Amino acid sequence: MSDAETRLHFRIGYLGDAFHGSQIQPDVRTVQGELIHAFQKLGWISKDDESHNLVLSSRTDAGVHVRLNGGSVRVASSLWDSITPRKFVRAVDDLLPDEIAFWTCEPLVWIGIHASQFIACTVTEWNAWTSGRIPAKNSSSGCSCS
Repeated sequence: MSDAETRLHFRIGYLGDAFHGSQIQPDVRTVQGELIHAFQKLGWISKDDESHNLVLSSRTDAGVHVRLNGGSVRVASSLWDSITPRKFVRAVDDLLPDEIAFWTCEPLVWIGIHASQFIACTVTEWNAWTSGRIPAKNSSSGCSCS
């Protein structure tokens, strides 16, 4: 990571029925693919660089709902310094499909661990989502585990 970048940790939740798992795969819809697309559309990660830097902390199979998962991404420090965390979350969340909720984002204090070593609260069914609807995005009704 260069001096000009800030590594961020984010938290998401999603309804897995809409995806072929969380990890990016060619030619199918995935959670990671949708996140990368949103960040690219905002111009916050390069569309030209195939070795994207957006990483999820765990992976799920197709159809698995996730109450809370985390990941990390590097963005320009000038971007992070120029926008509030709330506006950052809103900008990303507004570009994501309704099946994904982008809950939080904050600078990651690097202690030598990879995003895949974070603990994720993955569940096969979340009562609030059994109706097929995600709770209001950016609401306080999100996951209580942290």
